[in-house]
Amino acid sequence: MRICIYEDAGALNLEPIALTRPVFALRCGAQTLVERQRRILGADEVGFWTRPHLAELCHLEQPGLPINDADWARRELTVWLNARWLPTAGISIESTPHVGLVRDQIAYAVLPIGETPTADIDSWLAAWHVRLPARHVVGTLLDYLWDVVDHNGAALKEDTVWFRALHGTRPTPPHVVVTGRLEDLLIADSATIEPFVY
Repeated sequence: MRICIYEDAGALNLEPIALTRPVFALRCGAQTLVERQRRILGADEVGFWTRPHLAELCHLEQPGLPINDADWARRELTVWLNARWLPTAGISIESTPHVGLVRDQIAYAVLPIGETPTADIDSWLAAWHVRLPARHVVGTLLDYLWDVVDHNGAALKEDTVWFRALHGTRPTPPHVVVTGRLEDLLIADSATIEPFVY
């Protein structure tokens, strides 16, 4: 799947933490939003459409990947993913052009080949929303800073299956005290846990 992760006007509601970094670089659960979107959707090719003042930073953090590149975007069928979308594991996106909605907000849009975004990404996608069939999809759009905090616990819990499969887990060291269910504690092989950790 080929995706372009874009920032819409809702990114402004995630300031100040999204003032100096793109929304897709925020962490919710065990990964950043871009890492989560790529993993859950199985994206093998990714590009970004970010606020202009963050484009240079994105080039540094995502070297070799297309940033605000209209030629790349129109070359093939592309799924435009809202950077604020926290998808639920197991979701799949069909390749026929359509718009995916969460609470009547655009979570993603599958657009035909040859389409070039305009400077006002919100208006451009809103026009596609009118022209294409809409489907309600699962997941959450992070509208405000507190949404990131509110959804972090559920995202971490959902990520345990992925984490165990990828990293495994090791037994709890004898010097660590756990309150709660011991099976909920995941410790990567590479993690160092100091004495007296609670």
